[in-house]
Amino acid sequence: MNDQFPFEPRIFDKLEMDWRSKSNQIRTALRKKTQDSHNSLHQNPSFEALLAGTLSRRDYVQLLAKLWAFYRPLDQKLISACKEFNTHIVDFRYAPRARLLAEDLAKMGFNPELPYPPATDTNWACCRTPAQLGGILYVIEGSLLGGAVLAKAMGRSDELSGSGQNYWIWCRDHCRRRWDMTMRLLACYDYQDISELASAADATFQAMSNWMESENSIEEIEGSLA
Repeated sequence: MNDQFPFEPRIFDKLEMDWRSKSNQIRTALRKKTQDSHNSLHQNPSFEALLAGTLSRRDYVQLLAKLWAFYRPLDQKLISACKEFNTHIVDFRYAPRARLLAEDLAKMGFNPELPYPPATDTNWACCRTPAQLGGILYVIEGSLLGGAVLAKAMGRSDELSGSGQNYWIWCRDHCRRRWDMTMRLLACYDYQDISELASAADATFQAMSNWMESENSIEEIEGSLA
């Protein structure tokens, strides 16, 4: 067994019986420690407008473009970290998001050609330990649950009827399975405490919130990718 994936053998042996119990404890603690940064992301005006069905078509393209710019460099970093820490041992494999967002942008007429330099840096996404990776995945995979809610909102918006929404549909269709995969993964780690996990999760919420609240326009995002 790779020593870079330090799960507890006791828990691995009984994984089907008690991983949910341990993951519930971890999730409760993380929710408490990341409450402020989590709420800040939820209160992003674009997400709120999309949920309310009042987001304009142009602002929707802006939202997709920002998500795409956020995930494109992060996807590769998480794929590499999952490979390094052998997360496949407990059947966790990271699924890239940028491709789905690029497809939606293309449908909306925003179709940049690859390759491009990263639109946003990922220095905040430190994956030197399994706990740091776990904290990031807690946020990234948990965001699919919110994406599933937004998928329903998309269906109620006349303004965005026929818009690219593959990403939200993917969130809706895969959120529960991927959330279970993530919590199962977190339950396998042998934590002395969850401070490192919580710090990584908090940094991820903050990085995503800061990027989504940035003043970049669609043209500026395109320019940063040229």
